[in-house]
Amino acid sequence: MEAAGKYRPSAVTLDILMPGKDGWDILHELKTDPKTKNIPVICISVLDNRELGLSLGAIEYMVKPISKDQLMDTLQCLVIPEKVK
Repeated sequence: MEAAGKYRPSAVTLDILMPGKDGWDILHELKTDPKTKNIPVICISVLDNRELGLSLGAIEYMVKPISKDQLMDTLQCLVIPEKVK
């Protein structure tokens, strides 16, 4: 959270199952903080819970394993929005 607020990246990839803090909590914090709410978040997790991820503000929810090409296609959609599936 601190790094996202400080550096304001073009996008964040977020795993849901992380040690120490739940990814759902991080996603909620990112989307409710005025400094980070506009940063696109892509959830990448072994959990298949797309509906929850999107309802909490993720722009995409991908279930592992994913390929480099899948991730790059998703990131490309941020640059060229008409490519959104």
